[in-house]
Amino acid sequence: MLRTLALLCLLAPAFLDAAHQDGFRYRFEFSLIGFEKTNFIPGPRTNSSAQSKGWINVERPYSAAGYEPLQLWCPSNDYVVCVLTDETGNTAGLQISVPKAKFTPALDMDELGFQTWEANVNGKTIEYYTKTQYFVSADAATRIAFANPEKSILRDAHVSVEGFNGELLKISTSLSNLDSIFTKQACIPWMGLHYYYDMSPSLECSASTILTWFPLYENDALVGMGFMLPGSLTLAKGDTDYFEHPKQSDVEGRWRCVRSPVVSQHLVRTTATAMIRTLALVCLLVPFIGAFQVGFKRRFDAVNVFNAFKDVPRSNASAAKDKWVNVERPYSAEGFEALEMWCPADDYSFCILTDETSYAAGVQISVRVDAFTPVYDMDDLGFKNWEPEVNGETIAYYTKAEYFVAPDAETRINYPDPDKNIIRNDYVTVEGFKDQVVKIAKYAKDLDTVFTKQACFLWMGLHYYYNMSEELECSSTTMFTWFPLYDGGELNAIGFMVPGTLTVGRGQADNFEHPPETAVKLIVPRGPQCMYDDVGENGVTTMHVYFTEHPRRITCLFG
Repeated sequence: MLRTLALLCLLAPAFLDAAHQDGFRYRFEFSLIGFEKTNFIPGPRTNSSAQSKGWINVERPYSAAGYEPLQLWCPSNDYVVCVLTDETGNTAGLQISVPKAKFTPALDMDELGFQTWEANVNGKTIEYYTKTQYFVSADAATRIAFANPEKSILRDAHVSVEGFNGELLKISTSLSNLDSIFTKQACIPWMGLHYYYDMSPSLECSASTILTWFPLYENDALVGMGFMLPGSLTLAKGDTDYFEHPKQSDVEGRWRCVRSPVVSQHLVRTTATAMIRTLALVCLLVPFIGAFQVGFKRRFDAVNVFNAFKDVPRSNASAAKDKWVNVERPYSAEGFEALEMWCPADDYSFCILTDETSYAAGVQISVRVDAFTPVYDMDDLGFKNWEPEVNGETIAYYTKAEYFVAPDAETRINYPDPDKNIIRNDYVTVEGFKDQVVKIAKYAKDLDTVFTKQACFLWMGLHYYYNMSEELECSSTTMFTWFPLYDGGELNAIGFMVPGTLTVGRGQADNFEHPPETAVKLIVPRGPQCMYDDVGENGVTTMHVYFTEHPRRITCLFG
């Protein structure tokens, strides 16, 4: 069983409308929800640009056959990511290194094909595990004769990578010519369609089965090359972290024999970071041209794109079919007393409410008291205390509900075709601060002006937050739990947010998102510093409840 997985994803060409601008960038801190200044770091493409960036020419520790003339350029104080240049003076490959003293390998590094490198970095000897990929031919004459080498990063029909035991493996730049031993996996936004070496659910993880590299394609062209390394990387305070840290669930979605976190990085071949935001690379985005289709989903992990959206039962019958159970409600807002509640049999964190028509009429979201450390008074925030018996165990929850239907029973019963709509009212009713209910309009044009517009994000929508401004004073009477999201002016989701840290035990399901401070700043760019500080120091627990069958059609292109 692997403990940790270090994963570097190295992106190559980015296409838009069959054309692209060549560039050379490495990328880390992948997140579906947005970008930061650290997402795309320009890398040098030539000897001269390396020198101008303060990178230095370093003696190469070794070379694959045919690539001996290539030069190695590294940042003067850190040799983790270095570029190779050839006789033309242009980029010809990449060398990735992991500091040996800070890395605990899970598999035999020699068998994985890594070399050991002792480099003098600023007068200090540092030992690395290292590997290389080559973007050019092993034949010097071919490299030198390549026309306009400054315009292309990939200058061969394949990328040569160092595989098991250091043997070179060729990965085609065209998907149609890729060796069939690579199996198709997921397509991820801003990455591409993943292929893994001999990958299957029955794969036994070992140093002879986990190939370090994996290609990514779009429109038949190689758009990336990934690098993954089983093991645990521990960085000291003050160390530069070039890697991503996706959750364990991301890894499990790809490799069933892996049960560990992920560290990752991306190299991007484009001069325009903004191009990565286009639909050309949003490969999980299904076709969005067409009518809005009603659906009912929840999303609980903003960076886990493999399991981003979970279907929710829409009726008593579908809840029972999914083995959800009918649970006695702890309370009800006025007018909604007749509603029934259905919850998963072993977890009452997310439950649906159904009305007299037997169709979905709301949701109740709950946070375990013993697992949650709140920032503010939960009673003031409007939460109720609930102690149901779950599988024979009494569990205390903080809980709140939202209602998609009218409080008037006759209106609910007479609503035409309740099976075709989740929101069966002109507004959604949410439980706000203590003893308060708030109406959130179905259409943005009718939304109360107390909600202020914030950012629009892919797969989410245009966010609005209650009385949110840079001057807001953070307290239990100002941090509103719910935030609406609109797409094309129509309510497509409502978010749930409660400041505080939720601790999930090993083996327990985590039904919530846990965005970092940087993500919150992107989503709420016009918020108070106290909120950002709270998130950074104490965390925030969120969830999205969708009213659309296809959240991936939410592009923010149409407001």
